[in-house]
Amino acid sequence: MAVITSLLLTRHGEAHCNLAGVAGGVKTCTGLTNHGRIQVRLLAERLYAETLPDVLYAAPRRRVQESAQILSGVLGLPVHTEPGLSGPLHGEADGRPWDEIKMAFGGPPQSDPDRPYAPG
Repeated sequence: MAVITSLLLTRHGEAHCNLAGVAGGVKTCTGLTNHGRIQVRLLAERLYAETLPDVLYAAPRRRVQESAQILSGVLGLPVHTEPGLSGPLHGEADGRPWDEIKMAFGGPPQSDPDRPYAPG
């Protein structure tokens, strides 16, 4: 008998750094906006109604942890923090505007993912 495994990936809710257009890294992520909390709450309620997950993993960044805590509260699942799910380390670009980073890099960082876009 085959075992079927489903994987559901979600993104964190709206974060202050996203709204401000800055790279919100380890040092400068200030968490979710009120709207972001509402977004995650709606996601949690939908997951609860449609497809209750078995396990909940989250990256350590603040906006992701806040999202995971909301999901955890609604779904009744503990949060498993997995450092390997972390986003990029922004180095000296942490907290700087994305427009400035893109200008200095010559485009969005994903255009050349193997090249660091900021020292550190």
